[in-house]
Amino acid sequence: VILQREKERAVAASDVPVAQSAFESAAVVIRMKEVEVGQARDTLAARKVDLEGVGVLYKKGAVEKFRLESATLDCQAAMQGVAAAEAAVERAKVDKAGKAASLEKAAADVELKTALVEVARADRDAAAIQFGYSRLYAPFDGVIVARSTDPGKFVFGGASGSSEPLVTVARLDLVTVAGKVPDNAAPFVSLDTEAVVEFAQLPGVTVRGPITRLSQA
Repeated sequence: VILQREKERAVAASDVPVAQSAFESAAVVIRMKEVEVGQARDTLAARKVDLEGVGVLYKKGAVEKFRLESATLDCQAAMQGVAAAEAAVERAKVDKAGKAASLEKAAADVELKTALVEVARADRDAAAIQFGYSRLYAPFDGVIVARSTDPGKFVFGGASGSSEPLVTVARLDLVTVAGKVPDNAAPFVSLDTEAVVEFAQLPGVTVRGPITRLSQA
């Protein structure tokens, strides 16, 4: 899933320069349309001058009426050309706004995909923790001497779990022996006293060790 999310983020990141290029191209188109507006206005100014000149000549009888009508139509066409060029500029601005929105969306998509990558990694870490629960580790080496469950059995954990231990491990490197001593011997027992333990089941085996805990009762 992490790999998939990272590839999705890479795809989203590749869309950013495309959107950026489209945005910059839209800005260039606006400038071109603005130039066309200037050209259309210049054309209109020229047609107005022509119309005025033809009008003067018409009043003097130097030109026929159709020349005046033709100049009038040319002037009107130039006015329409200015209006069309100005509308093209507005359209280009709207298109630029759309490209800007696409660029913002592409950047937001990259942030979203980045967040999804982090979510996938967090899910992976959580799954690894859960997987870790499938193994039990004793704090010491020893031998399992009792178990209350079988391999493959579902075991409840937490507050809903059983208080019975899953397994009991007997430690082999350290043995704690608890015993009682007669009253008349108790005053001579201290933490500095060395104890010698013998086992009836193991004739000839003796174990020496220090007294680590002592009851005061």
